[in-house]
Amino acid sequence: MYETLDFIFDCGRFFLGNLGVVAKLISDDVSPFTNHLLFSVGMLLTLPLVIKKVKTVTPDRRGIVWGLVAGVLAVTGNVAVYQAFTAGGLAAIVIPVTNLYPLVTIGIALLVFKEKLNWINAIGILLAIPAVVMLSGESLLFDNPAAFFQTIGLRPWLLYSLVALFFWGYLVQPRKRQLTIFQPNGRM
Repeated sequence: MYETLDFIFDCGRFFLGNLGVVAKLISDDVSPFTNHLLFSVGMLLTLPLVIKKVKTVTPDRRGIVWGLVAGVLAVTGNVAVYQAFTAGGLAAIVIPVTNLYPLVTIGIALLVFKEKLNWINAIGILLAIPAVVMLSGESLLFDNPAAFFQTIGLRPWLLYSLVALFFWGYLVQPRKRQLTIFQPNGRM
């Protein structure tokens, strides 16, 4: 059992880790919308693998609406990432920046859902942004901060990346509301 789960998680990490690379590779050849269409078709091909795992529940309109809202937010974030690549964003920067979306999620969790953080969570949040800069290879921030901010600017690719960061980060609210409606105990 555990070997199977380990294999599934390893495959998931591998494919998710390469998603940005593949999206960047094809960004010069297809539009962001075509890229999203291909992404969606690829996701549909996985349905036979997960359809048996879906629990049947009585449909609730609010749950369905929140699920659709979550889908729209996810699609908007995906297209924004593809647009960031098309606008010249480097995968080494776009992907780490957009993967800061949990910071938006945390803000929503604190403000909307009244969740609490402990001191370890706070330290992790404070380390996340410098970690992304370091992972992106943009050492210019540390060598010459003025040149870094002059170079990066608010270019279109960065704006698209920030759109994805916001939409993916906000995605938690409709998902949490949907889970609460479909499964009152919050479990899937």
